[in-house]
Amino acid sequence: TAVSAGAHAHTVGIGAHQHPVVIGAHAHSFSIGSHGHTITVNAAGNAENTVKNIAFNYIVRLA
Repeated sequence: TAVSAGAHAHTVGIGAHQHPVVIGAHAHSFSIGSHGHTITVNAAGNAENTVKNIAFNYIVRLA
């Protein structure tokens, strides 16, 4: 004879495991709203912060 048990569920413990999922190349973007950044520039270095190499100055002017 067949017995109908009605709606029910079974729980089976299978231990610690993992499933790797490959989702392919993708990107995420998010908006953090209006905000600001603080920048501090300290006076440091020599009294003159220029390049003294004449050849370098010439090449820079050509660029």
